[in-house]
Amino acid sequence: MSSGQQSPSPAVAAAIKQIRIQTGVVKRLVKEVRMYQTESASLLAELEQLKMKQVPSSTASEEAEHRLRKRQEVLRESQMMVPDTERRLSTAKERLDSLLQQHKGLCDSDPVYLEAVEELKKLSVNDEAASADASAGKAAELPQKEAGDC
Repeated sequence: MSSGQQSPSPAVAAAIKQIRIQTGVVKRLVKEVRMYQTESASLLAELEQLKMKQVPSSTASEEAEHRLRKRQEVLRESQMMVPDTERRLSTAKERLDSLLQQHKGLCDSDPVYLEAVEELKKLSVNDEAASADASAGKAAELPQKEAGDC
């Protein structure tokens, strides 16, 4: 410790430790969601290529169909992980937000606290952008469905 700096009280140190851990959990889950989404998109593209390459030959066809079925299985598993990981991320964000609110006056000038606040801000901006994209996509689909119904 340099002169002039005091060591934080045990309560502040414990709060900072909890916030640091929870921020790490949130960051890891963000990476996991992105990884599963990327993997799903990649597998989907791979499946489309496999479907196009299927040749009607008995032995080759059986082998290709087996490969296709296995890739579809991996794709389904990867797609199932996205909502589960998003749910865990949502829970982790709520927990981090709760920790930040709980310890707001206690350690809100600490760099760990400020980093956690920034992480939540980034996520809320990304969530808003994703919601806007989803809403725009749904809005774009509506006229097409109505026109097809006529």
